[in-house]
Amino acid sequence: MCTACEFRSAASGDWTMAGASTQADRMAVRARTESVLGRVLATAGLHVACAPGDIRLGLPTGAELRLREPGEIWAAAEALTGKPFDPLAPAVLALGQSAA
Repeated sequence: MCTACEFRSAASGDWTMAGASTQADRMAVRARTESVLGRVLATAGLHVACAPGDIRLGLPTGAELRLREPGEIWAAAEALTGKPFDPLAPAVLALGQSAA
């Protein structure tokens, strides 16, 4: 996606920050991203924390992976849980319906 629109954020280098030009905007995007990912990943028993250039994905046991890119999240979820993780599974999609 980022190569299609050739977006390069000077602030973060991350296409998910497109349009977030101020620090307040970037903080709001990170908070929203963390909230949505938290709900999605909780379906697999995982928790997430997002900071500039750093995504931490973990289990209640303390096992944790640090990621640099949002594209690494699904594979990391599978690595931590040892199970396939489908972000389009019915339980995950139902989250979007309940939020509407």
